[in-house]
Amino acid sequence: MTEEVTFFFLLVAGLANVSFALSCSSELRCKCSYVNNMLTADCSYLHLTKPPNFTKYVRRIDLSHNHLFEIPINILLEIVFLNLKGNNIRYPQKSTLAQYKHLKWLYINDNCLWEGLKIWPSRFFENLTKLEFLTMRDNCPGIDEIHMMYPHEGFYGLSSLKHIDVNGLGQGNFGDAFEKNNSIEILTLSIEASACQIYNIKKDTLSVFKKATNITLFNCHLKYIEKGAFATLTELVYLDITKNTDLSLSVLFSCRQTSVLKWTFTRLKNQTHNQSSKYNIKRTIPCRKYDCFN
Repeated sequence: MTEEVTFFFLLVAGLANVSFALSCSSELRCKCSYVNNMLTADCSYLHLTKPPNFTKYVRRIDLSHNHLFEIPINILLEIVFLNLKGNNIRYPQKSTLAQYKHLKWLYINDNCLWEGLKIWPSRFFENLTKLEFLTMRDNCPGIDEIHMMYPHEGFYGLSSLKHIDVNGLGQGNFGDAFEKNNSIEILTLSIEASACQIYNIKKDTLSVFKKATNITLFNCHLKYIEKGAFATLTELVYLDITKNTDLSLSVLFSCRQTSVLKWTFTRLKNQTHNQSSKYNIKRTIPCRKYDCFN
């Protein structure tokens, strides 16, 4: 009798697990799990052309690497995480995105967004006041990053944003696109693939990011950094200017005390050993109270 009762409870538990596994989405191939105590629906890599229906308790949705042509409408207004990376969303609608006011993480990169919307609407993200992480970097052949500008007040309203990953557009008009009291701590303009065409860093280029602690300018085709370009960034502790092969080493030595920075250099192949040689700067890690570039 005891064995029969045990078997019964195991059977009920098993059926409950199966039911739970199918309860996050109408698409049976989606994987359901808890991430950070939030029910997550992973529907990535399923060749979807439209999103499935999700159960009301889902708070994280991954629709990356599918064939969606627009930001999903009315999936679940309470979601805090939405991954749309690697779809075909070239013309996102501001009104659709504005519905998801609880979002904290948003991935819309690798959709050729900058190729589709060469001129982005102002205040495109203004309703996403809780958003903390935004990545929208693309590497599409049709993007003319050299001559493109960030939209006027394009990132206004993102009062909680801490981390942004975006293309480095050649005009570098960050001060026009971001609010002066923004909360951005991590700014990434390029990682592996070249998605950055900022030739010059002037005094006012990045000055709007006063709370920035980490800035990545990897392979941005930098040629010149103006003296004082980082003087106002008193919180900066990490600066990556890797693989800017046209950037002369001499422009970097404007510190009154060079000992406050730790430098790692890799001399480019076939370069001479004089002071004007160009270097591939792997990483610069200034101390919190550094006195450089001013």
